[in-house]
Amino acid sequence: MAFDRAELLDRLAMALMANPGSTMQELADSAGISKASLHRIYSTKEKLQAIIVERVRQVFAEIRQAIRKPHEDYREALRELVAIHCRNSTYVLFVGRDDFFVMIPAQEWDAYYSDLEAFFREGQERGILTLDFSAGVMGDIFISLVTGLLECCLWGHLTERVRERTILRALLGGIRKQ
Repeated sequence: MAFDRAELLDRLAMALMANPGSTMQELADSAGISKASLHRIYSTKEKLQAIIVERVRQVFAEIRQAIRKPHEDYREALRELVAIHCRNSTYVLFVGRDDFFVMIPAQEWDAYYSDLEAFFREGQERGILTLDFSAGVMGDIFISLVTGLLECCLWGHLTERVRERTILRALLGGIRKQ
């Protein structure tokens, strides 16, 4: 049986996020593969976890790259930022794990957060986002909003089809300068 490795990794990451203490058998069951296949592909749970952590790091590097590139249309850049977070929801949700800051070096998180603050500061300077909150608060609101709505999708309270639109509406409509 051939596996789509990216899809398999997503399923395994979700299973580990939901239950960090999962055994290899439980992970294999949740991914719909045999335990032997799981061992053949990843060999150990520790190796699987290391691959997931590397994927989390890649996602945050991709987000930082999108934030830092020059953009003429701020709203379009915001849409792209939201889309990248949603497209990589499995790995973005790791932010909520208790051990996230053990998995990701502090300087990488600080760089992501600093870039996010600069992005929201730019939105304020352009008059698109409210000045009622600091750029840091806007970053906190964004992270909480994104991770909260991504979890709502997991629980079945929100469909993936509307999650990006819901985030943008909350950011631009709910906290936009009137």
